[in-house]
Amino acid sequence: PLLSAEPDALKSTLNEGISKGLIKPSNAGKAANILFVPKKDNSLRMCIDYRNLNSNTVTNDY
Repeated sequence: PLLSAEPDALKSTLNEGISKGLIKPSNAGKAANILFVPKKDNSLRMCIDYRNLNSNTVTNDY
């Protein structure tokens, strides 16, 4: 569950990333978890936990 300030931070961060062309909307069946970590100035840093997504990645055998 998100804390009270996290939904606004999430929306703001995602909108900024989309407007800058850094990310794009997706309907993929797999996704990475997002969490927020407080910074020293009490703002929130968005972090992405790729462990679950990486465990479902098919590797290439060369």
